[in-house]
Amino acid sequence: MQSLGRESWGYKSDEYRDTQTNAVVLKPWDVAPKKATVLNNGQPLDISVDLTPWYWRDKPYLRIRHLPVNELAGEVLVLKLEFDEALSK
Repeated sequence: MQSLGRESWGYKSDEYRDTQTNAVVLKPWDVAPKKATVLNNGQPLDISVDLTPWYWRDKPYLRIRHLPVNELAGEVLVLKLEFDEALSK
């Protein structure tokens, strides 16, 4: 992910072109953006900060769900996250 103040954007690397799941956890981020969008098609995404079974001994992290992996199979997903405030390092 690339941080640009209150906007961040990222992509799934070409080696991960065929994503196997429709959700990602963005560790170490623990703040939810006000909006998340797939730039490939403009689709808004579900966002939350959750404690997941994978990180149950840690803390809640940002999770993005309902990625359109089937609809955009074979494409690199590009996501835009818009935050109310700039993320601290």
